[in-house]
Amino acid sequence: MLDQRESLNGVDPQLAGPAFVLSDNGKGLHAREWASLSNLHDSKKKDSPKEIGQYGMGSRSYFHYTDVILVCSNGAYKGIDPRKCITTHGRRKTGWKLSNCLLPPTNCEQNARHISHEANMLFFDNFPAELRPDCGASFRLPLRRDSDDSDNSLGAVMSVEKADLLLSQWVDSLKDGKLLLFLANVEEVSIWRWAKDAPRPTLMQSLRKRYLKGGAFNRLPNTLPPLACETYTALSEFLASQNWQELQALSCEHVAEVVTTVTAYDYDEKDESCNQSECKLTWLTTQRFNVENVEVIKLLAAGCKYVPIVSVAVSLDHGSTGVEESPSHLAMTGAAFCSLPIGSLQTHLPVHLNASFAVHKNRRSLWYEDITTITDGDKHALWSRWNRLLLNSLRDDATTFNHERSKVAVYFATHVHYPH
Repeated sequence: MLDQRESLNGVDPQLAGPAFVLSDNGKGLHAREWASLSNLHDSKKKDSPKEIGQYGMGSRSYFHYTDVILVCSNGAYKGIDPRKCITTHGRRKTGWKLSNCLLPPTNCEQNARHISHEANMLFFDNFPAELRPDCGASFRLPLRRDSDDSDNSLGAVMSVEKADLLLSQWVDSLKDGKLLLFLANVEEVSIWRWAKDAPRPTLMQSLRKRYLKGGAFNRLPNTLPPLACETYTALSEFLASQNWQELQALSCEHVAEVVTTVTAYDYDEKDESCNQSECKLTWLTTQRFNVENVEVIKLLAAGCKYVPIVSVAVSLDHGSTGVEESPSHLAMTGAAFCSLPIGSLQTHLPVHLNASFAVHKNRRSLWYEDITTITDGDKHALWSRWNRLLLNSLRDDATTFNHERSKVAVYFATHVHYPH
């Protein structure tokens, strides 16, 4: 959500102004996650094959927009303020945390009461249920209003106009329905705007995902023993101990049919009405834990901390009269994913491709250097070899998926309603 309001009663002006607000309804933040927020580049997930996130840069990307990150989760309220911008209510350090901002003790000091009021105004007051951190977590990023050229500067000014443009671009990113295809645990994303003088925010667009057949993918096969899933070292050692037949069994394919629904909301301020329009797309998706290739095992043993996942998704709605009569389903422009789209990378195929790639820290491109120009043993050479291996696997999967499965699927979807 883009909150365009410029002031809130009893809240520090630097925190109350226009801001981005990001909320989820997951499990919220606990001790490990709070610790990660306080330690730059120290990801607690980098050694866990069960989780995505490796560089500790996820929340740090927020500093593109703000100088202060505000977080509310499980009743706690935390501020991350590396430049010591906030000095009200006794705050003089690079951050603060109030363990219970919802019900502060009646005998707590005055500063704590003020900060508790601040948290409630910033995250709860007049917020719709979808955006309140009653469960999950909310991040508030007050837009950076000024900047300087010193080494202490975290970035450029983020004006409300620029923020609104970004919001419009994010709305556009939902329109083709692909954003959630490879995020197994995310079923919906919505974008809101809280206008400057409005009493409450309005919903602009939402994207929902529903599985018709097959269900969500697991990042790791259920047949892996729990101990092998704890660390990349344990995973590598377990896979190295398996014979060819056992590795083939682990590499089985999971296929699912998914429907994505994009809903746009158009508000008429004169008669206070809201018109909704929907666009539904049906997708066929496949995912494989690709450990059949011995090179995968070697690269994991050499220190690659990635899960050998390869996935493909094709829309069943591009083309409406069958493959032989209409090749229009081939007009879809495929995107490259590492759970989320990788910058603006395209596959140049009519399918979307996803894998656990080694991506640059800005997530806009892959490590794909000329291996002959890199010193053997260099981590970049290792990452490049990993990406080449996954891309070769995806090329084979996508070719089969597009030329065989997708044609059969489109035919069945349009002629016999895809019963299987």
